[in-house]
Amino acid sequence: MQMGLLLPPHGLLLMTMRGVAPPSVTMTHIFLAVTPYLAMSVLLLVAVFMVPGIATWLPGWMG
Repeated sequence: MQMGLLLPPHGLLLMTMRGVAPPSVTMTHIFLAVTPYLAMSVLLLVAVFMVPGIATWLPGWMG
């Protein structure tokens, strides 16, 4: 869900950032700024798919 909010063309968070940013900040600046966060999200998603235990170890440890 987070990735859907960050990906164009329907990135709600991107459009919100554009609305509150100064006029000198372009959509290109915003897209470049969000790229590292998007890359980390994709890597985490791949890691959870490949090793599902990553997502379940903490709840199992606490309960």
